[in-house]
Amino acid sequence: MTGNQLDVIIDKKPIRALVDSGASFSVISDKYRRFLKKVLFADAKSVMLKVADGNFVRPIGKCVLRVRINNRELPFEFIVLSHCSHDVILGWDFLEASQAVIDCGQNELVLEDICRDSQRLTPGICMPPGTIHLSRIL
Repeated sequence: MTGNQLDVIIDKKPIRALVDSGASFSVISDKYRRFLKKVLFADAKSVMLKVADGNFVRPIGKCVLRVRINNRELPFEFIVLSHCSHDVILGWDFLEASQAVIDCGQNELVLEDICRDSQRLTPGICMPPGTIHLSRIL
């Protein structure tokens, strides 16, 4: 992990994702979703989201991506934005679902057992128990 960016594999494609504990939801840019050729699902209860620069944006839908970190893979639902500062942002929902621990003293991000029940984690998919220690934050 470099700063707050993390190299991950999404649907078999490597990308550097922004890890943002201040973002309530994980998001993907529509441009990157189209690159991955992922289906866009409409969200009937779509609400306006406040983004980092203070503006409000309306998501264009959702998609499910397979996120691989340190040889552990899990499907996760991302909000799709037409314009986004980063192609992939791992937000609080992802950190919570993966039981992530941000250890400032050790400068590392630790992902605990990914099998936690969460409405955002695709039902029926469970990863083996264990702890994933990601690369140290530089």
